[in-house]
Amino acid sequence: YDNHEYHVNLYQLNNQNTAYFFIDSYDFFDREKIYGYSDDGDRFAFLSLAVIEFIESLDQAPNIIHIHDWHTGLLPIILKNKNLDYKTLMTIHNIEYQGIYSDKIYNRLGINGVKKPGYNKINFMEVGLTNATKISTVSETYRSELRYEYYSKNLVDIINRRERDFYGVLNGLEADVSPNLDLEIKMRYNLVNVFEALPINKLELQKQVGLDIGEQYFVLGMVTRIVEQKGFDILIPALFEVLKNELIEFVILGTGEEKYLERLLKLKDKFPNRVSLNLTYDATKPSFIYAGADAFLMPSRYEPCGIGQMIALKYGTIPIVRQTGGLNDTVEGYDLSSKRGNGFKFFNYDVRDLVFQINNAFHIYAYLKDDWRQLIINAMNSNFSLEDTAKEYIELYRII
Repeated sequence: YDNHEYHVNLYQLNNQNTAYFFIDSYDFFDREKIYGYSDDGDRFAFLSLAVIEFIESLDQAPNIIHIHDWHTGLLPIILKNKNLDYKTLMTIHNIEYQGIYSDKIYNRLGINGVKKPGYNKINFMEVGLTNATKISTVSETYRSELRYEYYSKNLVDIINRRERDFYGVLNGLEADVSPNLDLEIKMRYNLVNVFEALPINKLELQKQVGLDIGEQYFVLGMVTRIVEQKGFDILIPALFEVLKNELIEFVILGTGEEKYLERLLKLKDKFPNRVSLNLTYDATKPSFIYAGADAFLMPSRYEPCGIGQMIALKYGTIPIVRQTGGLNDTVEGYDLSSKRGNGFKFFNYDVRDLVFQINNAFHIYAYLKDDWRQLIINAMNSNFSLEDTAKEYIELYRII
């Protein structure tokens, strides 16, 4: 790389009839964090180059190289430059992060004759989307949303040019994500004993995070990054409104942007016994929230897929979500007539609609007990498994 030779370690792990390979380089990857460094462009360009050299050394060539996000976006163009005829699938997990770095990286990779964009920069995501054989993203709704500039920003043209090559495959959960297997919670449960367990787990959550204790409270939970994407512009004003109801509590676990943390602290000051802020990462607390909250908030501005709502459904914690991306594909609004649906969702990104759905959920919880029980049953019967995701990818590989 850049006319220098670098030492690379290759590690192999065999598990369940699958071989996993890991590439390590002291020069590029011996860091405290995965990314967030000024030389990230070089680091991930080097990774793509190292992956290709490893693949070339294999006795049996792979059928498809499946790459993810901007970090591996240069891999297809390196393949073309080396005249290597491998099929590639690029999956977009979040198009907001595009990886824009100096076009000198092409020279360091030994790539010549490539049309370079203006401003002496390479957009790794754009290069990947342009050169991959096929493209996918992590939900069908997000795939549809990316056709519009609001969601795909400066990459809307390339997305629309490649629409026929673009697929949506919903992420899923591992089979062991289950309240029946969770050793952290007070009482493990399934559909047989859920209505015995939920009150016990709620009281334990309230005790652990310092909320007023009582089954009568309607507990709203969140496990999230505290950033604009997750809807905090509308969430915090909505919470100031709904917490006027003295039977509503709110607990959050996460870290994020200072401007939102300050506003959350003001919320805590106003409702000290009914708001719990856990502005850190604690591996045990997510389970307490998933098992102990009544509803799970995800009012995201956009959400390519989202895993939190799937976990909440598994635990019988009812999601209240914005109708976007994977949230739209996994949450069906509850209908009082048909008794169908596993949560609540709203379309417009505004405070009023979020407040309405929180109050709607509280009303059913407090006054329509049979409907709330049905909601919990519907939620826990929802199935978004990683096995189904894998089957869809296998079908996509066959198309490629």
